Amino acid sequence: DIQPKNDGKFYCRDYFSVNSIEYNGDREIVGLSIVNKKEQTVYELKEKQTGEPKKQKQAVSSSQMDSLEKELQRTGVKMQEVKDRYKFENPEEMSETTYKKVMSALAKTKSKAA
Repeated sequence: DIQPKNDGKFYCRDYFSVNSIEYNGDREIVGLSIVNKKEQTVYELKEKQTGEPKKQKQAVSSSQMDSLEKELQRTGVKMQEVKDRYKFENPEEMSETTYKKVMSALAKTKSKAA
């Protein structure tokens, strides 16, 4: 319901809400549906579907896993806490993006008391 104001600008008197939202493994939004107060879909975002198969995400290397273990020891953070926060089961299978996020967060964490 878009209407013009006296000054020539337009305004909307409709109300909107999120109907559904989907995330990928890296916690990025890949699907979103927004509806108005009449439950009509006014915006929809879907993950692009291409004819080619999706690329397999590159898992972290053994040297990266060693660095992660050292940071966990330095900070006193448990691997289970990281797995719960970043929503993955097997640390060796986490994506490069998730690895960078984890290492960035750990770098900002104080060292545990000796």
